[in-house]
Amino acid sequence: MFSATRFRIFLAVIFAAHATKSKAGGPDSFVWKPEFLAPQLTPKEFLIISSPAEKKIVYTELKNFKSLTGRTYPLVDSGLGEPCGVSLDRDRGNLYVADRQARKVFRYGVRVIKGEDNEGKEVISLATDANRLTVVAGRDVEWITVTYTGDLLFSDSGSKSINRVKSDTMDKLASGEFQAADLQVVSEKQMEANAAALASGSVDGTSDEVTDDTSTPSIFSVYEGSINSHVTTPSGVASDGVRLYWGNGLNGKASGSVVLGQVNPKPPQVRGNASGGIQPNPATLLANNVDATYGVAKSATMVFYSTIYEDSGTVFGVDAQQNTGNVYAFAQGLSEPRGLVWDGDNTMFVADQGDNAVYSFPVGRLVEASPLTKAVEFSGAFGVAVLTEQDAAWELKPSNAATWKPMFAWFIIVVFTLMRSA
Repeated sequence: MFSATRFRIFLAVIFAAHATKSKAGGPDSFVWKPEFLAPQLTPKEFLIISSPAEKKIVYTELKNFKSLTGRTYPLVDSGLGEPCGVSLDRDRGNLYVADRQARKVFRYGVRVIKGEDNEGKEVISLATDANRLTVVAGRDVEWITVTYTGDLLFSDSGSKSINRVKSDTMDKLASGEFQAADLQVVSEKQMEANAAALASGSVDGTSDEVTDDTSTPSIFSVYEGSINSHVTTPSGVASDGVRLYWGNGLNGKASGSVVLGQVNPKPPQVRGNASGGIQPNPATLLANNVDATYGVAKSATMVFYSTIYEDSGTVFGVDAQQNTGNVYAFAQGLSEPRGLVWDGDNTMFVADQGDNAVYSFPVGRLVEASPLTKAVEFSGAFGVAVLTEQDAAWELKPSNAATWKPMFAWFIIVVFTLMRSA
């Protein structure tokens, strides 16, 4: 079934026509002929794609869910080892990249550059501000997401944990107060012990010791496989800012193909269990139909996850909050689906690493085997992100770092001109 937007595009394609001039000229020189010209019925938007095989990040402008030019253009084409998961802060314009080979998460500032072509028509492109910030180092990270508050969430397959870095911590990294290597890990056990100390009255609740707002730069390990049965080898992560969703790359049928938790979980009221151990932070299994989940993304009402199901690349959807057990195979027939991103309306994009392409499909209604549309081809496509003109980051201006070179060039030209005229 079509969403309302897709239906409008369908009608536009069917009925679009234009006047063309005949070779004979004369009063009947203009005739109407049907032509497949779909107007721009979706907002202007960019699709950002990572490829560990190509060692780069690229982008393409979209029109009605497909690349406008059929080509990709480099956004970050040097300094990366194996860029996997990507996530864009669509308010602040920060692009986060998980580099599997470097075992780091990098942050780039991304801005829309507006100009004109030879005919005076507006053209737009994407560029980074040339400043790369390392926000996480020394971790086995492939999958990341950023919340609307600017916090970074990432899964670590080595430590088998789901982790959080607060936005103000990254601001301090950017200001040079400390480096990513200085971040101290606050474990799930430690957070629960701190909460228990607060509950027992041994601290007054004002100390940084018992909150997640420690003065020490920290990575908060909010869910850990060592004490939480819903964490095996965590993979894709997604969030709406309050709730946290993750997939498991191993043993998902037992531990959860997709699991619901909290970005800032509240530890159990009673510390410990019958054996005297620490109880895990609360988490709820949403789906357990496959053992290996890859990418995870959330729409307004559902959580989507990519996997291989019965030898076919599939993207499933499950209710984001209700543990109904009902899963829907929205996209089928893919090769090696990996990263997912929701456009904020009725469309999901999926990177197919095996088919070297990114596809889109509608998610506005519960319809299995939704039609797939190839958005663009790109070798080894893994992670995906979207920026639209409706996002606050669209209007952010390039930083000084992105503009000093052309300004310096103009300065040299002016000086040289003055010297010649003197």
